[in-house]
Amino acid sequence: MVEKFLPEEEQRVEKNLPFLMKRDLSFSIKHRISKKADFERLYKEGKRVNFGCYLLIFLPSSLPRLGFSIPVRFGGAVFRNRRKRRIRNLFIQNLSDLPEYDMIFCLIKKPQNETIELEELKGIFEWLKSKKFQKDS
Repeated sequence: MVEKFLPEEEQRVEKNLPFLMKRDLSFSIKHRISKKADFERLYKEGKRVNFGCYLLIFLPSSLPRLGFSIPVRFGGAVFRNRRKRRIRNLFIQNLSDLPEYDMIFCLIKKPQNETIELEELKGIFEWLKSKKFQKDS
């Protein structure tokens, strides 16, 4: 067997490759809306589009950022966290194609069916990536 000798730096990168790959698919802090002032600005000045169970509020910004508003009245922590996780995963998957907007996903009606809700969320992200969104905003 022929051993390959790599420079020290390449060995380090090779060793950490699984971590580096995972980090690219993470929801980084720069893509989160977390400050109260940012939420208030979006609620006050943002455009709104209703998508059945979800209301999307958005405003132009320097990079795509995401926030959530899922009230306690719709269910327990498991229900709310599952919705956030789904939206976050779709956001990460579509990040390279999304326009540079701050977005808040507000749950306004409890979904009747998990699969219908997932299709609705996918439709929202397809709309965000489309040229129609660019014209509407």
